[in-house]
Amino acid sequence: MKEQQKIKKIALVTALLTLVLVGLGGYVRATGAGLACPDWPLCFDKFVPKMRYGVIQEVMHRYLALVVSILIGVMSWKVFKLGPAFKSLRKFSIGLITILGVQVVLGGLTVLMLLNPYIVTAHLACGTIIVQLLLLLAMEKTEVVKESPSPENDSYMSKLLYFMSGLVYLQILLGGFVGSSGASMACPDIPFCQGQLYSANFNGPQLIQMLHRANGILIAFAALVCFLKARQLQPALGIKPGHMVAMMVMIWIQISLGFANVVMSIPVAPAVTHLVLAQLILFGYLVPARRLSGKRFFGKNSAPTGQTSFGAASPAQGLNDSAVQSVQLRRVANA
Repeated sequence: MKEQQKIKKIALVTALLTLVLVGLGGYVRATGAGLACPDWPLCFDKFVPKMRYGVIQEVMHRYLALVVSILIGVMSWKVFKLGPAFKSLRKFSIGLITILGVQVVLGGLTVLMLLNPYIVTAHLACGTIIVQLLLLLAMEKTEVVKESPSPENDSYMSKLLYFMSGLVYLQILLGGFVGSSGASMACPDIPFCQGQLYSANFNGPQLIQMLHRANGILIAFAALVCFLKARQLQPALGIKPGHMVAMMVMIWIQISLGFANVVMSIPVAPAVTHLVLAQLILFGYLVPARRLSGKRFFGKNSAPTGQTSFGAASPAQGLNDSAVQSVQLRRVANA
């Protein structure tokens, strides 16, 4: 039990640092420092180059990425030390390390391919997955969860929340592509683009910008649906009423930041806040979605027969062992 708590603490620290890393990546892009170091993994062939504006942002991003990679490695090592009982946790670690490897490669390609928008977006996609997986692991309860009194409602709401999470994840990727492809100011007016909602004459950047805005409106509507459905199925779901309200408030703040980015011509602070808040919104929907689905990293299925998910003997197994010992003692006494 103590080792599991250590793993959760490492996951939480790593998740928070990764969230900072994502924000720092947004800061690098917003300040135009993406190619301040023209080579990779070193910077001007040095691990510690001469520091100046631009280089500082990029190098700090790389240093923090190295720290996060080491922490993920330490956490995975501790997971495998728990033994074969925790199969789900082992699969999680293997998957996380695999995604981390892809992320490192994409980070190098981002520089070597001169900030190709497709590579930059893929880099953001992997980074988002890493942040969310670490946060989910850190926030999961290690104790056995009681069975739900309404599994059908749980399943329905879980699917709805996963759908909502998918929309938010898509929005993050669209936003990343908008920023990295130079489409941020393709539509300088709000809420239209060149005075129109749609036109056959829209170019590529304008289309991707309007698609980003349309998906934002869809997310706001879906958030209202999630709120109303969760309220209808309460209290069986166990989702706090304030949770869905908070999510809607965060989404409207996010929309406001998106408008501010356009009106103020992409200022650094709102742009970075916009990126980080999107990660928190995604996490806010993934947590209840995963809980209601019944899937867990520290789950019952992770342990071999006769043991709980924490590797200790189950109550039933303990009773059987006591019964066997009693029979053996009686046989010795009769002998």
